[in-house]
Amino acid sequence: MAALYRAINACGYAEQFQGYDRGDFAWPGVIDALQMAASIDDVFTNPAYVDDSDAFMFCESVADFDDRQSEYSAKYTAAMIVFNFVWNAYEAAIEISAGSAFPKDKTPVRARRLFAAEPELDLLVTGFAMSHGVAHNICGHIRELAPDVAAIKAKYKLKGAAAAAELCRLFRNYIVHGRDVTPTTESYIPARRFYAVVRLLLLLIQLLVMRQLVDRDGIVPLTVHGDGEATKAGSYLGNLHRHEVLWFTPGELLFERDMEWT
Repeated sequence: MAALYRAINACGYAEQFQGYDRGDFAWPGVIDALQMAASIDDVFTNPAYVDDSDAFMFCESVADFDDRQSEYSAKYTAAMIVFNFVWNAYEAAIEISAGSAFPKDKTPVRARRLFAAEPELDLLVTGFAMSHGVAHNICGHIRELAPDVAAIKAKYKLKGAAAAAELCRLFRNYIVHGRDVTPTTESYIPARRFYAVVRLLLLLIQLLVMRQLVDRDGIVPLTVHGDGEATKAGSYLGNLHRHEVLWFTPGELLFERDMEWT
């Protein structure tokens, strides 16, 4: 999330987006939501707050259960908060990147249709298919979601980024319509499903940003506050979700001390 925030700012600073000057913040609705998602440091919950029996005062087992429930509920709550902010960033990115395309459709559907019309886009982000597969597998094991997830390919014949966009839309509807159950047992699985979809949403945002680059081979700084390290905009956005040692190849990372943004 932080890396994507910095990448969008860096591309805007390098004037890689039409209509943005160096002094402006590029894609404010996107980066503001990403900043909030990335800024969450800790979350505390107390599900027993609604229990007026005071059972924890008289039973150690109840007190232990309340502590465990608080821990896993906090992880679930944090995951949902992060998901909601990243979803906001995703919808803002769709509005910017899609422009006037598919104006009659709802925002998440516009993304699906956009990606279906440009099937080569998901090839621009390294490892996209793997992250999509993980999220698809996890969501496919949610009983209430499984039939809809299966229909993405079997019935609607969607694939690539279009299928990923539809998967994220289905998961979001599943959450906001109150179909998910807050965990009360010792399980990290509910939080994991959020983060699998969050990662996929971030990759979809990367694709939407890449669509709007003036020049994918244009040189941009790795950070507007850095020491002059720079690389190609397309390579930056296509790989920023990976560790640097996995994607910087000889000659790809530039050290331009004399660039005007240093």
